Amino acid sequence: MLIRNEVLPITTVGQLIDHLDGLISSNIDNKARVFINNELIENYSILLATMIPNIFALENWPSIYEGLLKYTKYTTKTQPGLSSRAKFKLMDIKDMVSKKMSA
Repeated sequence: MLIRNEVLPITTVGQLIDHLDGLISSNIDNKARVFINNELIENYSILLATMIPNIFALENWPSIYEGLLKYTKYTTKTQPGLSSRAKFKLMDIKDMVSKKMSA
């Protein structure tokens, strides 16, 4: 909606996703930050889901997608800052993105 109504350029949304990715990566091993990570992943997934298919045109899309794939391979045992809820949210987003990419 923000892109369609020209409130934000798509590159700004790409930068927001990159920033969220950095925050998630830096907190993913910290169990004390699990609730913060839940919120970060919720925002990350909202941006990704609402930006399809425009997001595929971003210059940094390959690195965004690579990060998403990396997160879906994490487990709650090896990354204590990742909750089961966040893990399933990431897997749902990955499935949605994969379907749209193959369409």
